[in-house]
Amino acid sequence: MTVRQRDKRLLVQHLTDRPLKYAQNNDRPFPLKTRDWCRFTEAFPQQWNIRATTEKRASAKILSVINTFGKTAGAGVNDIRRVDADGAEAVQFQCENGSEYVLFRTRRGGKIAGAGIETDASVANISHRGDRLHRWLLHGGTRLSLDGEILLIADAECDAAANYIPGSAGAQIHVRHQTQVRLSVHIRRAPGSVLISPPDRPQNAKPIDYTWRDGKVEVKLSGAGESVLWIDPVADLAAPTKPLQLTLTVEGSRQTVGLQTAIADNGDMIAFGDIAPRVPGIYELTADDAELLVQDRWDPDLSVRGTGCATACLREGAEVFVRYPPEGRPRLRASLVESHKGRLINLLCNGGFEAGIVDYPPRYWNVQHPRTHDPGWPAWSTEDAVEGGACLKFTRPRDAISLKSRPMRLRTAGRYHLRFKARGSATHAHVSVSGQQDTHLVVPVRPSQAWTEYRAELDVQPGYTIVSIAFDRGGEPDQILWMDEMEFGYLA
Repeated sequence: MTVRQRDKRLLVQHLTDRPLKYAQNNDRPFPLKTRDWCRFTEAFPQQWNIRATTEKRASAKILSVINTFGKTAGAGVNDIRRVDADGAEAVQFQCENGSEYVLFRTRRGGKIAGAGIETDASVANISHRGDRLHRWLLHGGTRLSLDGEILLIADAECDAAANYIPGSAGAQIHVRHQTQVRLSVHIRRAPGSVLISPPDRPQNAKPIDYTWRDGKVEVKLSGAGESVLWIDPVADLAAPTKPLQLTLTVEGSRQTVGLQTAIADNGDMIAFGDIAPRVPGIYELTADDAELLVQDRWDPDLSVRGTGCATACLREGAEVFVRYPPEGRPRLRASLVESHKGRLINLLCNGGFEAGIVDYPPRYWNVQHPRTHDPGWPAWSTEDAVEGGACLKFTRPRDAISLKSRPMRLRTAGRYHLRFKARGSATHAHVSVSGQQDTHLVVPVRPSQAWTEYRAELDVQPGYTIVSIAFDRGGEPDQILWMDEMEFGYLA
């Protein structure tokens, strides 16, 4: 079963020994305006739900494998199937790194086993390709082995996970324990160094006493806590990190910005910082083979990811993140591709109403409803958009309803512009802007069967500012207001 939402997918596969029947609907469980109704939920459509039904039986055990992925990337998980296990439910699947096996305990006490795995834990997971071990996880146990090879032995119950995929260290072992514990962990080669750090502060890593014998590292952890063991880290985790320079090339001139750096929980380096280019616009960022994330402050849908290269909008408040291996520093550059100088820099999130679900309020907008008997609301619609594929269809049976934008925390004071297009039978509707220090603007909307453009300006102070679309009481019932292409911002 695949659940689709915009460019993302949620794959759900149920593993059971008996067939399941699936059904989906958005029927209301109770008729409108009866004793069992809820005023708030009836102001909106009923949510869609999916029901899986078994044949009539006393009990059923169902394993659910859930995987999220991008529409263009593909599921990345295949050949999902149950595995015979003693005292546990087990599942196997194939992914990029090889074979994954997961065991869930179903009986009390004793060991559980399946797919070559043997453990006394509640949950165990192992990933490997052939004889190459990639990672393992254990929850609430003291022992884990694969095909007779001991991966972990502890003298007290703990949660533990190990990652052997080469990167920032030869191996990384995460341990959470409630008492003092002595661990013996599978490390094939004798390590040159073992360090220990808190999970969220790798820069505080310190050497720890250890012994290595017969492919096992033994360490002792005191008290209760959570720690990460670093086996042969590539870089000096305790050394101060140096800023990473970003060079912007804009119309023949260069602008250099220093990005702060920090060590990620897996040992990678992360460079980050706010960017305010002299000329806002579309830029091409390059950073060798590093991972890039350009996060838009105003509209999450404009955020962009890439590896080695990314094309994104850089404007006031844009945040740039770069992830790269600790042994190398990428050359980070950004070149202007398309200038937005002289244009309106729109700070309103989803003002074009392109993001949403049919008949539900547009994404990132919030509804204020009087919770009366009127089943009316501002809904996302694909019926008649001015531009793009969607717009706002605002239905008001009788009582006042308003739709509020995601708050914008303006950084600078100055002259701001409000623009939008509207049509419909609304006789008592308006759009308003509310900001700091009693900043307020109201633009009445006139009834019209054709799309009409509205423009207004006002001086706004820094701080939180909200755009509201309000439908007041009055006039004929069941009025409809259509709205699209709404913008609020400043001229670059």
